[in-house]
Amino acid sequence: MTSIPSNISELLEPVYQVYGEENIYLDHDRHGTLFQVFDSDSSDEGLVYGIVTNQTSQLEQKLFDIFNHELRDNFTFFSVVTPSFSVVFQPISINDITYLKTIPDFPLDKNENKEQTAITNTAEAKFLFDISTLGFDFDQSDVQSRLVNILRKLEAERINLDLPISEELPSVLENLDVKILSDLPYLDMEAAPPNADSTIACMSVFAGYRLEETSGRIRQALADHIIDMGDEFGTFATPSSLADLLVELADVQSEDRVLDPACGVGKIVRSASAQCSESVGIEKHNSIATKAVAINYLVGVDADIRSADALSAIEEGEAEAHSFDHIITIPPFGLRLSEKYEAPDGVTASVMEEAIARESFEYLKPCGKFTALLPTGVLYRRTAEDLRRFLFEENTVTRIVEVGSGLLAPYSSVPVVIVQARFEQPAERYLIESAVVESESISSKEIKRTLQEETRTIFSDDFEDSYLPSEVFKNNEAISNLEQSFDSLIQLDSITEIRSGEKVEERQLAFGEGVPFLKIGDVEKDSQTEKKGVPKAEVSDRKTTLDGDVLISTHGTVGKVVVPAEPVIPSSNWAVARFKHPDVALVYAAFLSTPQGREQIQAQAVGSIINYVPLSKLRSILIPDLSHSEISRCADELRTLDIDWGSPVPEDAIQYIQDIFTQYGGGQ
Repeated sequence: MTSIPSNISELLEPVYQVYGEENIYLDHDRHGTLFQVFDSDSSDEGLVYGIVTNQTSQLEQKLFDIFNHELRDNFTFFSVVTPSFSVVFQPISINDITYLKTIPDFPLDKNENKEQTAITNTAEAKFLFDISTLGFDFDQSDVQSRLVNILRKLEAERINLDLPISEELPSVLENLDVKILSDLPYLDMEAAPPNADSTIACMSVFAGYRLEETSGRIRQALADHIIDMGDEFGTFATPSSLADLLVELADVQSEDRVLDPACGVGKIVRSASAQCSESVGIEKHNSIATKAVAINYLVGVDADIRSADALSAIEEGEAEAHSFDHIITIPPFGLRLSEKYEAPDGVTASVMEEAIARESFEYLKPCGKFTALLPTGVLYRRTAEDLRRFLFEENTVTRIVEVGSGLLAPYSSVPVVIVQARFEQPAERYLIESAVVESESISSKEIKRTLQEETRTIFSDDFEDSYLPSEVFKNNEAISNLEQSFDSLIQLDSITEIRSGEKVEERQLAFGEGVPFLKIGDVEKDSQTEKKGVPKAEVSDRKTTLDGDVLISTHGTVGKVVVPAEPVIPSSNWAVARFKHPDVALVYAAFLSTPQGREQIQAQAVGSIINYVPLSKLRSILIPDLSHSEISRCADELRTLDIDWGSPVPEDAIQYIQDIFTQYGGGQ
């Protein structure tokens, strides 16, 4: 006997018990470790041929190779043995074509008939599905045809119909399809014609098993595997763990009615069905809605899937207004609507996630709960301003969980946020549970841990300047530090006017120490100014800097502060803060360069791809309230430092500036 690793030998133990070790021949080849069992009555006839492996990757392809090149005519049975399951096949011939029919266990007699058995674990279920059209349609994307055949198998078991793996199978399936279509009229049975070789192959592979007796957990795992396999089910299907998390956060009760208005293949609907009295899903695309129904049938979930457009379903009588206790949803991200959505109260939206979020409240009962996973952009982008006003001013937001960009990988790298709200008028001031998930490995489990250990309650009016918990946390911490350092604080816009720089082409910019701007002198040197792209006549029309102006970078690397030594035309990457006196400009430019100033600016940054600080948020930055004499003395001290204020302040000079400010305004 060929020597094999002990772990492989352990896998062969059930084969040894059935056939005896002396009747087994082992070998290694390109497929891994192979075994052969010979009939003790006739050494010339092979009884069992098989693969034994603890590496299940590409196992289907190994089986495919053996089936096509070595197995068809030489052995009575074939088996695959792995650490978690073993599958025994019996090659049979129908119309001169060889198929692999499963049998429940290793046979002691080649004519032995055994009872069908349940699938025992998820790895076995996935393997059977993956090889169910082996040799005839080895296409991993052909998910729909295999799903149809699994439903046929399940329905046959429920009505005690025998499915013979013989020439009679196609006619039996034709009659069975009539029954299935009476219950599921929208199912695409044409995806798997009863007489197709791949159909017979699939029914053969599942012949030795009873799906109805297979546990709901394993069938759910099989359903997840089916959904994850192909693009036929859409570019993104909600992970079951995420669907379960949203349902858990919603705190669904047994008497509740739950709706997902963008249900896709129904992950949230199925998760909610285990907790509530009625679970309903609306899906715009009929092909996806029918797959959701098929999956529900497979896992034994009684949920209502409707093929309709959630944005118009109420108006068209396909759903009831204000009749659900919960909306739980993950709408499609970034999908632009062909026609702008407008809610009854005038809220408009041009992208799907904003429209679904707003329309969801038309389905909720008074005091009903809204739970949604949305792109973080809904909490800061201008196009979602109406939606934010509606959520925070006309309803009661109860929880905001800010999540990083890895939760939906590999389908999307967009940062997301979980928003929960009640459909009721808010109090003037109330508490909102808030959390930020900052783990490098973001998962539903990590979100739950963060909520349990790191949730903070924030008053609703703290969200006036920003709706992102991370910004609110940073801003509150920065303000707390400032209040400990200075006796009195004022907002930046109380002593300065703030505007944006000019929109100019990249080729027009001169880069001095990394600062993009147009130098007025350079523009005026050339009367034609074609090289700079700015005609001389336009110079006076542009907003040039004056003495007392400070530039603050608001795009990309935010928080750089510059006091121009000569007039410049700042680009739109900069905000221009105009102070009444150069001393005031120098002092507050220096303060904004310190950690206490810079952290405030950076805390106001938004944007999923490129950071930027809206001017409205920049205006609310807090600065120490210094007297005229303090400003004069501070400016004199700052000028003694060897700093080029026309460029961002170098890091090694920050501490000197910080030390100067501790002398003023009560700084500690």
